[in-house]
Amino acid sequence: MTVKPLSPDQVQQEKILSFPDEVIEVFNALIIENWNGHSATVLQDEAVSRISAALGISREATFRFHYLDVESLYRAEGWEVKYDNSEYNETHSAFFVFKKPEGGHA
Repeated sequence: MTVKPLSPDQVQQEKILSFPDEVIEVFNALIIENWNGHSATVLQDEAVSRISAALGISREATFRFHYLDVESLYRAEGWEVKYDNSEYNETHSAFFVFKKPEGGHA
């Protein structure tokens, strides 16, 4: 067999390499803009708008290509990341929270 199945670590690495730089640049900018010294709350709608504009794609394409699935990328860099989407009986907008770990230097 010349082709081997991917390992979980390889999948993660491939995912990192396949993300357009513009997606990470958008999230980095939003984290900086919303940083309060301990955490940053990034609204999903704002991220989608900026990613769509940066890549020249539709909002729907941003979701279809999973460009919002950045949690594991930022966790790998030491962030605590939480994604919150409203439940069927809630009305708040979806958002990400990027938090410096307790005692961490993120």
